[in-house]
Order: sequence, then C-alpha cells, then structure tokens
Amino acid sequence: MGRGRGIAIVAMEAPRPWALALSRRRTSPCPNPSPGATDAREFQRGYIVTFDDRDGRVITSVVVRINQRTATIGIGAADGGTWRVPFHMLRHVLDI
Repeated sequence: MGRGRGIAIVAMEAPRPWALALSRRRTSPCPNPSPGATDAREFQRGYIVTFDDRDGRVITSVVVRINQRTATIGIGAADGGTWRVPFHMLRHVLDI
C-alpha cells in the first residue's frame, strides 16, 4: 500500500450459532435470595435481633440505631454497652 491510496480489507466471520444463542439468552434473578443478603430496610429501631459474636456466643438484643452499613445493637451496661453489627450477620427474633 502506498501513501493513503489503498483501502484496508478486513475479513469478517459469520457469527456462530452458539454465539447468537448466548447473546439472546435472557437471565432472570435468583428466585430465592441467599439468607445472608439482608438489607437495612429489613430492620427498624426497636426490633429484637440475634447474632453470633466473635467468640461464638449468641447475642440477642434490641436495635438501637440503623446506620448506613451496620445496626447499633444495645446490649446493656453490664454486658458491654453497644455493638455495631453488619446487617448480613443479624437475624430477626419472632415473638410467638
């Protein structure tokens, strides 16, 4: 080719049938969200919750405050004051 006179030719392949099938396949969200996928909207101030602390003890108490990524859980002055716990570690306690 000389100085801008020629046109570059690029060979193109036809799309493969499996590639078209993959591009047309629709994905749907998982029908059952994982149990660890909790959100701040699931908890409110005053809810009774439970979680496992670092030592493996099960702590049950009341949500005192909802933060952006964690909930502040009031344990009581004798047991250690408050804990900031991520939402994925919290479980609801149901009154029966």
